[in-house]
Amino acid sequence: MKKLVVLMLLAFPLLWVSQVSGKPQFHMVDCDKPNASIQKKVDRVKHGHPRTFTITGTCTEDVNVTKDDLTFEGAASGGTLDGTFTVVGARRVAFKNLKITGSGSGVIGTDNASFTVEDCQIVKNAEDGVQVLGNSRAMLKGNALTDNGQGQLNQGEGGPGRGVSVMDSGSAEIIGNEITGNRSDGVGVHNDGYAKLINNAIESNGRPEVFEAGLAIARAKVRANGNRYKDNPYAAITVYNGGNYRTGNYLNSNDTPDNILPFESIKSGSEGLAVELGQMSFVDLRQVNVIGHILVARQSMLQMRGDNVGPNRECSTVDGNIYVHHLNALARLRDTNVTGGIYGPPSGVEGDGVCPPAPPPMP
Repeated sequence: MKKLVVLMLLAFPLLWVSQVSGKPQFHMVDCDKPNASIQKKVDRVKHGHPRTFTITGTCTEDVNVTKDDLTFEGAASGGTLDGTFTVVGARRVAFKNLKITGSGSGVIGTDNASFTVEDCQIVKNAEDGVQVLGNSRAMLKGNALTDNGQGQLNQGEGGPGRGVSVMDSGSAEIIGNEITGNRSDGVGVHNDGYAKLINNAIESNGRPEVFEAGLAIARAKVRANGNRYKDNPYAAITVYNGGNYRTGNYLNSNDTPDNILPFESIKSGSEGLAVELGQMSFVDLRQVNVIGHILVARQSMLQMRGDNVGPNRECSTVDGNIYVHHLNALARLRDTNVTGGIYGPPSGVEGDGVCPPAPPPMP
């Protein structure tokens, strides 16, 4: 008996250590109960202790997350935050299966934070859906980012209201989301931000009178493939102030075919403008089908091409006109069919907008 007691006493500290510092622990937050608070639960967690908070009902509060390895998920019956999650410098924070709506932005990451938002409804926030700021990194996957900017409907030009805003050296992977009906740009990438966009539906975002778009880039870079732009009233994509946008996987003729990736569908909205670029910007469209006009303005370059590798060639297409305006603007076309016209000075256009037939297969 004494030996058994000694063994139990020795085992107890090991068990306690494994619970508090090893495997994540789970907590329920029933927001329908009086005085329920996600923030109070978070404040009790010590640094370095993984926790998962399962939320049911609707909590009305703003939640600041400053500790690593915290997960916030909605219960099977649904969980809602009427407020803002702000991740300040914390790493490996996750939001899953939640509805997030309120009087500010839905989720904000700043101060070198890293976080994931997956299978969430980020809808009808007064400001932006998600903000990725200040060297933060985010993965946004399988979300509905819709109808944000509700608190700014009576405001003038500018102001928040994007589905996703990536700024100030923030970076984001944005994969398989529905980004629709936002007051401002569907996705805005600015001020040294970087975004990778893959297989998103980006529709009906922005206001034409203030030149907002499905995707707006300025002083930033975006890489993309397989996205579907449709019915964004002013333009599907705008790129300005040294912005850079590329689709496809950018391989040369010695590598595997570019068209292993899905084509991008870029359809104009009511203004008829699919892509607009200017002020020393660069747009490289490979593996795209464009419906609408393309405008290349001052000191900017558009490159359009299909595939590089002969037997696998599938040309890019433009069902509309290409306009090259101002001095020092250039449109370079290769393996691209343009069904409309190409307008601009001779020095501003390279290529004729005709896709050559694919060579016969090798015997």
